[in-house]
Amino acid sequence: MGAVPPFLLYALALPVGGLLDQGHHRRLNICAAVLITSSLSSLAFTNSHHHHREAGGGKYYAVLLCALPLGLGQSIFFLSSSHTARTWLPRRPGLAIGVVNAGAALGGSVFPLVVTSLTNAHSFRVAVLALAAIAGAQSIFVVGFAVAHPQHFRPVKHAASATPCCGSFLLCWRRRQQQQQQRLLRAMDDKAVMLFTAALCVVFAGILSIPFYLPTWSSLLLLRPPHHHFQPSATPTTNHRNSNGGGGMKISLLTILNLSQLPARTLSSLLTDHVRARHLHACVLLAAALVLPPFWLRLASASASGGAHPVEQGTAGSTVSGDDGGGQGAVTPAAAYAFTVVYGILHGGIVALTQNDLQEVLVARSARSAVGRPRERGRERCGSALVVAGEVRDSEDSEEGGELVGEYGQLSGLVYTLASPFMLAGPLVCGRLVDTVGVKGVGIWAAGCFGLGAVVMGVSLFVDGSVGKNKRSLARVVGDRLSQQPRVSCGDVSG
Repeated sequence: MGAVPPFLLYALALPVGGLLDQGHHRRLNICAAVLITSSLSSLAFTNSHHHHREAGGGKYYAVLLCALPLGLGQSIFFLSSSHTARTWLPRRPGLAIGVVNAGAALGGSVFPLVVTSLTNAHSFRVAVLALAAIAGAQSIFVVGFAVAHPQHFRPVKHAASATPCCGSFLLCWRRRQQQQQQRLLRAMDDKAVMLFTAALCVVFAGILSIPFYLPTWSSLLLLRPPHHHFQPSATPTTNHRNSNGGGGMKISLLTILNLSQLPARTLSSLLTDHVRARHLHACVLLAAALVLPPFWLRLASASASGGAHPVEQGTAGSTVSGDDGGGQGAVTPAAAYAFTVVYGILHGGIVALTQNDLQEVLVARSARSAVGRPRERGRERCGSALVVAGEVRDSEDSEEGGELVGEYGQLSGLVYTLASPFMLAGPLVCGRLVDTVGVKGVGIWAAGCFGLGAVVMGVSLFVDGSVGKNKRSLARVVGDRLSQQPRVSCGDVSG
């Protein structure tokens, strides 16, 4: 159930990205604000009346129904934030995405603490309603100020046909859909784009494994004191969690995991202004694949030898433990904290570099499509649109950087949508591995996904013919060229 909002976030990226390319930033942000605020407010009333601190109260279908609009709203804000930030910093695309990633990491560190504190002090309903109020206040700010820069963003304009559409809205809509499908089909014909999409699919299959099962790994295997038998409860309450010390440790580890991503997300995005994003991303993935198995398996094995070995593993938080073996090899909380910090740094780099990779792949595709194509005289480029005698027309063959500016949302949404099913399938596979081989299987699965993703991404680098010719970041080169182009009035950004 926890993977449903991330799955929807990426699955709906294609239609949302197309609307962003057309300049509907403000309209989409209004829709996202309503969806997120209403879904969180509805989630607050799903808990039972008798257990005020119990999250959901066992009403799983009601919680899932509230998660659907939440995922849609998150998808809009996720794409709109990076799409808008790039227009304000055209020469520093890495810095723009780094600022967005830093805000996401900071929010992931603060909000769990706020919700947990309010739940312990008052109730689950009060905590979620407070979170909904904070989200609503932030949404008002986003709707009012988060708009694309009118000088650096050119909304996609579709070519006007020779015959008028006779006022038929359906005919115009169908023509636009055909043009959009043609652009997407041309992108899917590019081998480098498809190889990068395959690499992203593999990475997405394992990216949620460790964050989802870190509390289970810590509380059920690592952080039990010697000679302590964990007795599962059918309806665990907050007092029960506090009595065995697991609840506070879970929140601490998740907070440290998100907080350690803050410098990693920022620095990795900043580095892409000077080096190639996919080179850096492949190195980070390879490092995670090499570091994760020794840390995860060694700590889990040491904890199991210390006596806290699970006999029957079900869902996170329900485990029957065996006999203690004296606690000689029990792992200390310091070791768990150290592992969380190391993995948080690597995880932050993996998450942040995905958007920078997309910029680089799409710019390289535009550069390859422009090779050998002479520039037409008497015409000026404006994003992905072609300005001819004051009339804006769609360009089938954009120059280098055109699709980065004018069709970034649509093409990046295509990649995200194709990779979204793996985001949902990864936690399901990990759940099956936990039931069969234990929590160790989660670390092996994540390391395998990261290693295979690094290999496939390396193959995409070799297939991309323009990668090794210039050591400078492709996105930075195109940003410099776009910022030096003369300003051509293409109309105000709607929405």
